[in-house]
Amino acid sequence: ATESRWPTPPSVTAANWLRRNATWVRLVSSRVFKIAETWTRTVCFTLFVLAGTSGVAAAPPSKPVYFAANNSYFELVEFPKWFGLTWLEAKAQAEQRSYKGVQGRLAVITGENVNDFLRQTFAPARETWIGLRYWCPYLKLQWVTGDFLARTEYSNWHPYWFRDPASHCAVTEMPFMPVYYTPNDTGFLWQAAAAWKSASALFIEYPMDAR
Repeated sequence: ATESRWPTPPSVTAANWLRRNATWVRLVSSRVFKIAETWTRTVCFTLFVLAGTSGVAAAPPSKPVYFAANNSYFELVEFPKWFGLTWLEAKAQAEQRSYKGVQGRLAVITGENVNDFLRQTFAPARETWIGLRYWCPYLKLQWVTGDFLARTEYSNWHPYWFRDPASHCAVTEMPFMPVYYTPNDTGFLWQAAAAWKSASALFIEYPMDAR
């Protein structure tokens, strides 16, 4: 009797296999990259927390300071410089915090008095997120409260209001451009950037009127 055997598969080169399975390879590569990115950010954040509790590395976050003019506490939170947050990540960080029973939010700058208070109280040495973004499709600025910033209202723009001409939403498709303060020693001015920009500091506001 003839011995039964599994059929021998046709010869497959690596190049042929990649062409035949291109979609699957792209999907797996994307998933692996995402997992690696998430793992890296988790490890970095854990190291930051451990550094903060052991006194090694970055200075601890400042405590919230009360500003009576708008009945809010403000806080400057600074992560290590290598741990950058996008605006959406900074927004999530702010909303995860609370003080005196009030949920935090990225700071809303309602007037020159708030601007001056933040500069004089905290004098940040790095780019610092605030709760403002420019919606590219609608050409409007909006605070995290949902209020739109009118042209007649207070603003503190850098002469070059957007950071990089190559990353402006008129030339690069993106939903919005987030706004941050430039460092204190470069004027403490507002500037918009690409949606994917990262910064390692944020101003958090705890509005006591929300209690």
